[in-house]
Amino acid sequence: MKTFMIRMVLAAVVLSGVVAATMLLRTAAFERNPIPEGSPYPFVFDELGAPERLAGALRIATVPLGDLTDGDLAVWLAFHRHLKQAFPRVHEVLERETVSEFSLLYRWPGTDPNLSPILLNAHMDVVPGSEDQTESWRYRPFSGRIEGGYIWGRGAIDNKGSALGILEAVEGLLEAGFVPRRTILLAFGHDSESGGVNGARRIANLLEERRTHTTWTLGEGLYLVSGMIPGLEDPVGMIGVAEKGGMNIRLIARAEGRSSLMSPQSTAAGVLASAITRLENSAFPAKIRGPTLEGLETLVPYMDPGTRMLVANLWLLERPLAKALSESPMLGASLRTTAVPTMFHPGSNGDELPSEVFVLVHLRIAPWDSPDSVVEEIRSVVSDLEIEVEVVEEGMDTTPPTAVYSSESKGFHAIREAIHRTFPNVVAVVPGLATLGTDSRHYGTVSENVYGFTPFRVDEETLQTIHGGGERVRVSVYLNVIRFYAELIRRGAE
Repeated sequence: MKTFMIRMVLAAVVLSGVVAATMLLRTAAFERNPIPEGSPYPFVFDELGAPERLAGALRIATVPLGDLTDGDLAVWLAFHRHLKQAFPRVHEVLERETVSEFSLLYRWPGTDPNLSPILLNAHMDVVPGSEDQTESWRYRPFSGRIEGGYIWGRGAIDNKGSALGILEAVEGLLEAGFVPRRTILLAFGHDSESGGVNGARRIANLLEERRTHTTWTLGEGLYLVSGMIPGLEDPVGMIGVAEKGGMNIRLIARAEGRSSLMSPQSTAAGVLASAITRLENSAFPAKIRGPTLEGLETLVPYMDPGTRMLVANLWLLERPLAKALSESPMLGASLRTTAVPTMFHPGSNGDELPSEVFVLVHLRIAPWDSPDSVVEEIRSVVSDLEIEVEVVEEGMDTTPPTAVYSSESKGFHAIREAIHRTFPNVVAVVPGLATLGTDSRHYGTVSENVYGFTPFRVDEETLQTIHGGGERVRVSVYLNVIRFYAELIRRGAE
């Protein structure tokens, strides 16, 4: 017995030594990606006028359309006039057409018709500046103020900053006499905030009818971040190579309605509360998969030693590490399908038990799940409760996750090089998973690869202003947005 115990202890020591050696070897095997050499293309543009042109665009409240009114039409015509006045060379040289009354498609013909075009897209609509956010705004949401080194207004980042940045870049390149070898398409949708059905989707359908297929598309997506990835303080560029899907479901609990003075052991509200708790605690555990895995592994050599060791050894540590990373505001939502209760429907009388209560749950679906699998998982989690799970069709289309696009394509590398040359302190550019829905997904029918990158440097505070209060962009950041798009156009179109 004593000999057996000695052998077991020795085996454990050897095994622990093998595991430790394996972990060290794996950690050392990750190498930094070489940063592209060379300087950015020379580019001169109107740095004094550009912030005012964006501010002018922010003053026009292009909020989502309801039933079309003369007022809506006037707002969008005013915005189109603003673009035409702000960018005269663009409107002189490029072909422009209006799609679905309000969206815009520009075509900059290249000299080589044998090359597939590239497409840059952004959206012109913005969410309203709601009254309950008033205290969060230093200036009114559609003031378009330039103050304290910032351009203030709804849409500064999401997403007029990108749309105007693209047009500023093209205007400057035209002024410099640049002629693209590859045709460039610019697509600006008017209804991204409500799904892009009448904007980006119609533009994509139009391109498909014309048999125009692009080699790659770049729209809004992930950002430049600093200090938002565990174990890494240096700036990182994150390019979305996939996008989560989305859907709404309704969890419904029913019971006999009666006076609250005759309280039963179980109520519809109590059953529903149990279902929500289970949904939050049991469904969709965090997983390090797909683009998030690829991005983290690319960042291993840049992380502090402790985090580097952990991420390099996911074969052993994935479950506890995924649980820890799920607390990260930048990475948490990219590790799982998320299910967030958004709207509750309680009873109508304070002293009566309701016969039916329900909650609307918004889901963002990870690439390894699907709408069908998500519904089945939720039904499984609440299977022993008297809960009906209903897919909500009105108000929002159910959309599956997009394809996962290549991080090895010429398009990805062109974006990566443009980031490094525009933002030289960025240590790495990595693929990632875009967790919010954009209208870029509609271009998957006409493009080999669809990427999501919004060239703004953001932190947690900045991210909270998007669809929140106090949205703004620093003037110096916006000027770099313009430089990025000019650099990307040169690299992608030559």
